Amino acid sequence: MNFSLLGLIIGICGKKIYRWYKEYLSGFRDKEVQEKLHQYDIEDPDIIDRQTGKLKTVLVPIFKPINFGKNMCMDDKNIGGKGYLIFSNTDTKKIALMIETTKLKLVKKVIHLLPVKIQFSVETMTRDLGSGYYWFCREVFPKLREQIADKFHIIKDALSALQDIRIRYRQIELRKRRIAYDKHKKEEQKRKEKCKKLKTPFTKHRFKYNEEKLPNGETLLQLLAKSRYLLFKFPRKWYPDQKERAKILFKKFPEIESAYKLICSFRSFYAIKPGNKKKAVKSLKTWFGKVQTEDIEEILNFSSMVERHYGEIMNYFNEGRTNAYAEGLNSQIEKFLNSNSGARDRDFFHFRVRKYFS
Repeated sequence: MNFSLLGLIIGICGKKIYRWYKEYLSGFRDKEVQEKLHQYDIEDPDIIDRQTGKLKTVLVPIFKPINFGKNMCMDDKNIGGKGYLIFSNTDTKKIALMIETTKLKLVKKVIHLLPVKIQFSVETMTRDLGSGYYWFCREVFPKLREQIADKFHIIKDALSALQDIRIRYRQIELRKRRIAYDKHKKEEQKRKEKCKKLKTPFTKHRFKYNEEKLPNGETLLQLLAKSRYLLFKFPRKWYPDQKERAKILFKKFPEIESAYKLICSFRSFYAIKPGNKKKAVKSLKTWFGKVQTEDIEEILNFSSMVERHYGEIMNYFNEGRTNAYAEGLNSQIEKFLNSNSGARDRDFFHFRVRKYFS
């Protein structure tokens, strides 16, 4: 519900409607609701609240054992400057646990409150490759059959590696301009001192940096800056001006072209249909070989990450499970933030998320 828009339509202040909804219509002030919102809150033994002098309270606005199931996903999200860890059921599309921390030792405290039967019922967990997640999941869900690296997070990391190369070359060009400017400043200082000795007027010369103009009218710096978006796309999806820009970019920076082809090849690996794991294994093995041949540092680093998490990545090809629902949930929570004037009134925000998503 967008209170500002509703207020505009009916001619009443959006803040007033928001206050009515919160205080009287929503049920937020019910004693039972207030108790449930803080029923499972825990304390962080490592942090002392400056205002109260007591251990910091970690909020657990949602903890519903009934929402845990066979297939789960976990994702972290920043809300109002605070990190949350959210566990969702990929079958029922409901939040099972939402906790205002990303410290796994604190999350364990809450999950261990689950009945043993429910902890043993979780069989798959789709997640990103956050540090410590693997052993955490193994510990709190003993019967976990497989952990699946989220396809979209992996592709995002691949594209980030590609963009790192573009940024590296752009920084080289920026360094050239900075060196030229430093040289100009020194020359100007010498000229100023000379004019002072000769007692002649000193007129400051404006810095000029001669840059090569490329066939499409751009400089190298402009080319590298504007190439950001075309590197996210496959060649068949480029617009005509992007095709021209890509042609110039790859001619000037062959390493970017090689890296781009490797990343496109990796994304094609993920296009293999789930259930065809043998084909996926063969495709990834071939890709590893190409990466070693090209010897591009950023791509080698990404390749190393893929190799370290090989098992979780290949598990995607069993049933094709992803964190798509969790990512979609993040965008819906963003809408709640906008209509809730941010997360300043955190309890009411938690109440609304609990009501609509669990």
